[in-house]
Amino acid sequence: MQTLQEELKKFMERRGISQNKLAKSLPFSPAKLSQWMNGSYPVKDRNKIKDIEDAVKNYLAIETARLEDKNGSTIIPFIPHVNYRIFNEIATLCHHYCEIGVLCGQPGVGKTMSAKKYTEQHPDVIYIIADQSFTTKVIFKTIYNALGGSELLGIHDLIEWIKDKLVNSKRLIIIDQAEYLPNRALDLIRTLHDKCLDDNNKGTIGILLTGLPILKENLKGLNNQFAQLYQRISWYRKIGNMKDQQGMTMDITDEDVKTFVSSVFPEVNGEIKFFKELSKSNPRVLSRLIDRSKRICEMNNAKLNIDIIREAAKTIII
Repeated sequence: MQTLQEELKKFMERRGISQNKLAKSLPFSPAKLSQWMNGSYPVKDRNKIKDIEDAVKNYLAIETARLEDKNGSTIIPFIPHVNYRIFNEIATLCHHYCEIGVLCGQPGVGKTMSAKKYTEQHPDVIYIIADQSFTTKVIFKTIYNALGGSELLGIHDLIEWIKDKLVNSKRLIIIDQAEYLPNRALDLIRTLHDKCLDDNNKGTIGILLTGLPILKENLKGLNNQFAQLYQRISWYRKIGNMKDQQGMTMDITDEDVKTFVSSVFPEVNGEIKFFKELSKSNPRVLSRLIDRSKRICEMNNAKLNIDIIREAAKTIII
C-alpha cells in the first residue's frame, strides 16, 4: 500500500506540479513540506505531522474532485458585442491620432474584456488595470516597468524617462479602472501626453482612460481644477444603459444576447427573452446565467427550459 507521500508525489508528477507551487496551496512552508515528503520531519512533532497529513489529504481530495468535475465552467467564446465595437472604435481613434480618450460604463458592460482584446490584437499597447492601492508613483512605475525600466527613480525622473522612451512612438496607453487614480496622477498623465507633443503641437502617444461613470466627474475636478486635462480629451463615449423598444434598460443589443446564448445553446429559441430579462442584458451577468444554466442541464441530463433558467438566476446576485 502506497504512503501518503507516494500518493502526493504521483499526483504532482501526473499534473506537472512543482513542490514550490504545491506549497502555495498548503498552510505551511516549502521547507516543512520538503521535510515531510522526504521523511525527515522531526518525529517528536507528531501533532504537526498530523496537521500536515490532514492538509495534504484535504488538498488531494479537492483537486481530485476538480479533475473529475465534468460540469466545470462553461467556456463562452469572445462575442464582439456592441460595447466592444464602441470600445474598439474609440481605442482606434486614440491610437491612430495619438490623442486622449475617455470611455465610461457601469460594471459588467465589457470594458475590461474589450480592453484586453484590443491589447491582444495590438501588441504595442501598454495596458494597465488600476485599483485602490494605486498612488501617483505606482501608476508611473507600472508604465515604467512595462517599458523595461528597472532602476529606482523618483516621480519626476520616472516621467522624464517614460517621456524619452515614448515620444514619437505612436503607442497607446490604456488605463482601466481609472476612477481609482488619485487627482495628481490624472493631471500628470495629461502632463506626460503634453511632453510627448511634436513641433506642430500634435500628440505622439495616445492615452485611453476607462472606468465607471464617476471617472468623468473625477476628470473635471470638484472646482474644475483639472480644466487643462478635461479640455484635452478628444474622444468620449459612454457604453451600456440603452433602452429597447419597450423601454427596458439594456447594456447590449437583443442580437448580442442571442449570439451569447446561441454560442452555448445552439437550439435555443423562445428562452432567449428570459436570459435577456433575468440578466438585464448585462454581459457579465448574462455569461454567469448561461454558465449556471448549462451546469444545471448537464447535472440533470435535461434540456434547457424556462424553469432551469430561473433556477440558475437564483444563484446570481442581480
